Amino acid sequence: MALQQFINQTVIITSCGHGLGRDYAAFFASAGANVVVHDTDEILATTIARDIRATGGVAIANSSSLQNGDQTVAAALAEFGRVDILIYNSLPEHDRRFEGFHPQAGSSDFGKAFKGLYKTVHAAWPIFRKQKFGRFIISCTYFLPKMHCEELSFGKFDANSCITTVASYAHLGFVETVAKEGVSANILAAAIVTGTPFGGPSGYEKPDCDTAVGLVASLSHKQNTRATGSMYHLRGKICHALRWERAGGAGLRLDQRFTPGAILEKWDEVNNFADAEYPRGTSDVLSILRRAADLPEDYNKEGKKVSLQGKVAIVTGAANGLGREYSLLLAKLGAKVVVNDIQDPTSVVSEIHEIGQHAIGVTAPAQNGKEIVRQAVEAYGRVDIIINNAGTVRDKSIGKMTEKEWDFVFSVNLDSTYEVIKAAWPHMVKQRYGRIVNITSTSGIYGNFGQANYAAAKCGLIGLSEFLAGDGAKHNIIMNVIAPTASTPNLLSIMPGFPKDLKPAYCAPMVALLCSDHVPFPSTGGVYEVNGGWQGRTRLQRSAGSPVSFRPDQSLPAGLDMIGNFEKRGSSYLEDGPAGHRHLMDILKTARAVEKIAAGQAARGRGSVYEYNHKDIILYNLGVAAKRNDLALVLETDLNFQPVPTFGTIPSFFSRLPVEFKEILPKWNPLGYVHGEQYLEIRKYPIPTAGKLVTHSRLLEVVDKKKAAIVTLAHITRDEATGEDVFYNEVSLFVKNAGGFGGQTSPVSATQRHTISHNGRRI
Repeated sequence: MALQQFINQTVIITSCGHGLGRDYAAFFASAGANVVVHDTDEILATTIARDIRATGGVAIANSSSLQNGDQTVAAALAEFGRVDILIYNSLPEHDRRFEGFHPQAGSSDFGKAFKGLYKTVHAAWPIFRKQKFGRFIISCTYFLPKMHCEELSFGKFDANSCITTVASYAHLGFVETVAKEGVSANILAAAIVTGTPFGGPSGYEKPDCDTAVGLVASLSHKQNTRATGSMYHLRGKICHALRWERAGGAGLRLDQRFTPGAILEKWDEVNNFADAEYPRGTSDVLSILRRAADLPEDYNKEGKKVSLQGKVAIVTGAANGLGREYSLLLAKLGAKVVVNDIQDPTSVVSEIHEIGQHAIGVTAPAQNGKEIVRQAVEAYGRVDIIINNAGTVRDKSIGKMTEKEWDFVFSVNLDSTYEVIKAAWPHMVKQRYGRIVNITSTSGIYGNFGQANYAAAKCGLIGLSEFLAGDGAKHNIIMNVIAPTASTPNLLSIMPGFPKDLKPAYCAPMVALLCSDHVPFPSTGGVYEVNGGWQGRTRLQRSAGSPVSFRPDQSLPAGLDMIGNFEKRGSSYLEDGPAGHRHLMDILKTARAVEKIAAGQAARGRGSVYEYNHKDIILYNLGVAAKRNDLALVLETDLNFQPVPTFGTIPSFFSRLPVEFKEILPKWNPLGYVHGEQYLEIRKYPIPTAGKLVTHSRLLEVVDKKKAAIVTLAHITRDEATGEDVFYNEVSLFVKNAGGFGGQTSPVSATQRHTISHNGRRI
């Protein structure tokens, strides 16, 4: 007889008619559980429940709104007297690019978008605690952004839904938190990221239903007492576990030389995972402060001077604490700062004015992004930098948290970020430039007891940032996330014993660096933890994975340990795929090509010297087929001795260009170009038979031919002694497979470009 592994247990499955919900329901019914089949489509829910009963199972249908998850829990309790397992089968609700996306019609209310999650878990939580047993699993029927495009070209990234990406990470932050809250009461939580055919891209490996069911069953089983607080990724028949990995990072001395340039000098250490750790919470800040104090006085290297001169920056939540420090440092580096806060930011604006820099204050909720951006553009004409720092907490365990507290925290921490970026996005796209730093929290990354709302919002912010890093890269909009830890006034009011030496100012240099043009690879889509002079990158690691299966006639498999084995060869990182950092950098290079071309056209290279005499002329003439009886070409004592006129092209081959080809052509390959047209003017005739010439080169234009590119260079050669023009050359190079960077598509006519000598003589 089949073993009834879940007999007498009650399982709620939301959105059961979509994704893998029907498979989950069929399995648990066959394993002896009472199944509550939820779907907002009443006919669909009723049909699934009827089919289960027809096979001997126990099931009821429920069609409450997902926003009223408490009603679904109440229905389960009324029918079966208990709730043991809650499977929140989550669906993507929207599928648009960022420019047209709104989680709710007319607003960016992420709190309402995730209201069903809160209401359902909130209602089930006291039941779980009373029973001393509960299993809660989110099954996301889509991929995390970097998984979603794993087998796709980056160009299809835009098809991913913004809400999908935000939800993936919000669910992770939520699960990490409720797992910490529930472990003492035998309440375990996990999130599963799967992919289903509807609404997703073609070409990815959709999960095997038996594998998905096996994982959910294993995590839900009473014999599972350890696997909690994690996210799992299903690909085909293989299941992977995910965990956060923190780089060894770079700690600097906390003195006057702790600058953005000093961090840049340690950039490799910031991103070095050789000594990585796999934490469940914030770094040991006291140890970090002690190590910083022990560093020698000359430890910090000054490095490049980071300047934000001429840039316009918006900083939200800037009336005090971290926002104040970000605003002050950006102003010191030359930026014009728009200081926003719901409180009067006049004091910060005055501090900026006192150091001789520009700033205005905007007193408004950060959720009013349109007004903040409007005032910034009205005052300064543009927006280059955004630091989304506005945030707040309303801490309570999930069972005691009110709906108002859930909504408010999402509104301030996530909605505001969305609204400010949304308003500034068209300006940044138009100017092909933007730098955005979004402020998350280690509570968002790792979860924190009593902060399910805050953790979900702050981790969701990471998802929003990753989505926009991909969408923005092709517009030269760079976006990163930092998780600062500092003794801000708000934190000290909640935790009076927190180290006061952990000053907010210690987080500002990293933020300023990420707002600049100096950050090397990886420069976008990153998450960085920052505190006490230490900064390090954090990323998600994926285990090598293992198959998992579960049938009602077998005992609990040991597959969970194999899935979560990160020591096994084959562990990988989401950022390594085609939608990861390296691909983002390729897109950024393309986006910056037009900017680099304009800079190259304005630049003038240093003169390159070419010295020659009669021997060089004779060798050249012989090389272009002069014969021994052509005395005027091969005998230096001949009265008519002269070079062949095309000798005028030679000095340009020794010239230095003011720009590198790899900067103006992201797909530059030195083996992939051919010499096209050559235009030559001889401006001094007869050509001197010996001399010292100086050639100055410049970039005239770069034409984007989609698959190829045409680069045209100009070279002016002058006599070093007299300054007279001797030659003028224009050279066109045809570069294969180097187009598609968004530059001009047709060349300027030769009559506009060529500068003919005053007498118009052509030889």
